[in-house]
Amino acid sequence: MADLAPTVDRPGVHVAKPARDFPATGSYACCCGASDRATGDDNVRDLVAEWIDHRNTCPTADQPPGHRPHPRPAGAPPPLRPLEGGPRLDRDHAAARA
Repeated sequence: MADLAPTVDRPGVHVAKPARDFPATGSYACCCGASDRATGDDNVRDLVAEWIDHRNTCPTADQPPGHRPHPRPAGAPPPLRPLEGGPRLDRDHAAARA
């Protein structure tokens, strides 16, 4: 398998969690040279938030495509978010069949 760790030449974020019982690991690198690593689910969650903040405010002028988020088109619907307490397909379909 190829090395998925981000570098200055290949900026981005990489998160891995091989199994439920293992801690997550993550790293990010930006073309401006900023980088960081974290281990542990909460630490990796914070690392991803840090990467998003950095990506959105990076002062590097010559950023590669995909470095900054694309603006949403005018009139586009808001992004989908999971509903808390929303329908669960397995539960609701079983109740409908009964």
